[in-house]
Amino acid sequence: MDLTGATNVIGALGGFTAPGGFTLNDGATALRITGPLNAGTGEVNLAAGSLQQAPAGVITAGTLRGSIAGATDLGGAVNAVGALGAFASGGDFTFNNGLTPLTLTGPLNAGVNTVSLTAGSLGQTVDGAVTAGRLLLGVPGQTNLTAASNAVRILGPISSNGDFGLNAGTSALTLSGPVNIGGNKLTLQAGSLSQT
Repeated sequence: MDLTGATNVIGALGGFTAPGGFTLNDGATALRITGPLNAGTGEVNLAAGSLQQAPAGVITAGTLRGSIAGATDLGGAVNAVGALGAFASGGDFTFNNGLTPLTLTGPLNAGVNTVSLTAGSLGQTVDGAVTAGRLLLGVPGQTNLTAASNAVRILGPISSNGDFGLNAGTSALTLSGPVNIGGNKLTLQAGSLSQT
């Protein structure tokens, strides 16, 4: 389903089933997902002024992409998304994928704002670089963010029960808050490293 032929003005998106994928251009309008948005293994691509979801607004998709002028808060429901593609957020970016593994396959760019991710495990491809002022993670399994050179200034709090790896390239990285991975392996690459 492709709703990009015009700049729409939609305040709330109720239940939608679109197995072939769902694309919506909501322009500068604040969008709230209030019912299940189910694209199966297809792609969901959203553009809006800001993005939120209600507890019933679960997103099910093979890949999620987006361009949001303001904040993106997809932490109100437990989503089921396999991959996070190119996503730009003008404000904080929050995404709750529950226990479903998540792979970053396109740039996740929140500028100087905070990126907060919850998933069963977390990985990235070479194209899935994270740009954020702060990165917060809640991942029961392994976190491997070493395939791309990420631009993250502050890391933490972090909770993970598996190995944790982050490649921050040449960025000056500050650990702020607990980085708790139990007895697992911690691997960090950065231009410099400090902690508060």
